[in-house]
Amino acid sequence: MRRFIARRGRISVMNSDNGTNFTGLNNALRQLDWTTIESEFRVHEIRWKFNPPSSPWCGGFWERSIRILKDLLRKNLGLSCLSYEELQTLVCECESVMNSRPLTYISEEQELKTLTPSMFLQDIPLNDVPDLDQIQKTNIVLRWRYIQKVRENLKQRFKREYLGFLRSSVIKREDKINEGVTLC
Repeated sequence: MRRFIARRGRISVMNSDNGTNFTGLNNALRQLDWTTIESEFRVHEIRWKFNPPSSPWCGGFWERSIRILKDLLRKNLGLSCLSYEELQTLVCECESVMNSRPLTYISEEQELKTLTPSMFLQDIPLNDVPDLDQIQKTNIVLRWRYIQKVRENLKQRFKREYLGFLRSSVIKREDKINEGVTLC
């Protein structure tokens, strides 16, 4: 939660499923004296909204996003072994890739910019950070190239699979005009 708030800013409402980690944190937060905290630190209470226990589809959107992220990581990494730092970096870059997905129709016109979640999350229109480190050690350079390759593969696969999924989920219905069909 602290990492989330550090990256995205303090939230007022948290939506989640009924995972024990979420319910436990909610219970711990409710035990705090929020009137004192709000008056002394000017920090408001975080209100937690849980999905109904018998309605797993309520969190379908974010559960699907998590599934896409896990599948992309599994397919791109396979059995390779990453250090903790490399994994954290890669997950952050995956987050960036997924938050740069189009929310609207991709226009042919150059002056129209496609809306993405990252535009709403940050003031920065582009999340890509160029790597400026000049590292001379061969092993580190090889690992860096490997991570860059995995990142590029992840971007391409995400675009192909996610956008392909969106295209395939739209079913075009063609009305057939046969004998006996009345046209209005």
